[in-house]
Amino acid sequence: MNATVNRTEFDDLKVASSSIHLYAYLIIGPMLVLVNTPIFLLVMLRKALRLPYLILATVFFNSGLTGMSAILMGAKRWIISVVEEQFIVHYDCVLSVAIFFLSMSFLNGWSLLMNSVERFCVVAFPIYYYTHSKRIIFALITIQYAITAIAVIFTVVASLIEPKRYISHFCM
Repeated sequence: MNATVNRTEFDDLKVASSSIHLYAYLIIGPMLVLVNTPIFLLVMLRKALRLPYLILATVFFNSGLTGMSAILMGAKRWIISVVEEQFIVHYDCVLSVAIFFLSMSFLNGWSLLMNSVERFCVVAFPIYYYTHSKRIIFALITIQYAITAIAVIFTVVASLIEPKRYISHFCM
């Protein structure tokens, strides 16, 4: 078996994977921003929609943030893709702003879960929900951001405690 052929095929797969990530970030990111930002603004600017759809507006806001972080990651990958692959210390990736925003995509799942919890409260406890709806909504929004912040902080601390290791400059 010829080792150079295998190495070339491996490099081709790495280039293809990198290109797919780049285009995914630069195509999906703007789509997320263009779809979610106007809906979020519409709900927040209309007083009649603000309180009843605040949890849903938070979902759209978080998805818009995910789109912005995808654009940031795509731009970062595009800029550093012109350089030959280098290996950097993983601490540089942990402290990167683009990676921080990308890790906040964890918030999307929590915001969808909190939307479901709010709908469950409406169905299971209708009288209590309608008398305390503002308190429930703000508590659910606070909980989702607190859980995400705690998870990201623990991840950063755990990564900084680890011994130094070298990874690709794409941070993936």
